[in-house]
Amino acid sequence: MLIASPISLGGFLLASPIIEALYGNEFAGSAASLRFLLLGLPFLFLNYPLISFFAAIKRQNLNIYFLGAALMVNLAFNFILIPRIGGAGAAIAFVSAMAVLFIINIIAAKIVSQFSFRGYFMNAFSIFLSAGAMAFVIWLIRFYIPWWAGIICGAIIYAVILITGRLISMDDFKKFALQIIRKTSNEI
Repeated sequence: MLIASPISLGGFLLASPIIEALYGNEFAGSAASLRFLLLGLPFLFLNYPLISFFAAIKRQNLNIYFLGAALMVNLAFNFILIPRIGGAGAAIAFVSAMAVLFIINIIAAKIVSQFSFRGYFMNAFSIFLSAGAMAFVIWLIRFYIPWWAGIICGAIIYAVILITGRLISMDDFKKFALQIIRKTSNEI
């Protein structure tokens, strides 16, 4: 969630200029699809630990049923939306399927484990709220700076909010930043 939320919200706001800069004006229409796909990113990340949870308690058969239900939602929405709105319809179908999978996973995890998800949701909400504050600032400045500067400003604002809000420690931030720098330098 720490990574998915700012990418989702920041990318949602900056989708058009990013698409135009990377692929040209002829692909500007695909920004809508990208926006919808980015909205599904947090659900994807929220589902992963729940899927792992079912495997860990030897209830992986539930994963198959739940993924099958999500597949059916995806297919139904694709069948309905793609003829009407094209690629954006496929993106909406993906987000809908991931949201349904998340809801099913949470309900089932609560039933099989009697575990309180309050802390899980509070952390996710705090992270999403921090990403929302970052997105609000990007929204305010998006017409005054280039898209790449918006990404840099957003990353700085998000890091400051996470550290001052004590969602991550400064040591955790330094370790994460160092990993990113090492990975980037190895790829270059």
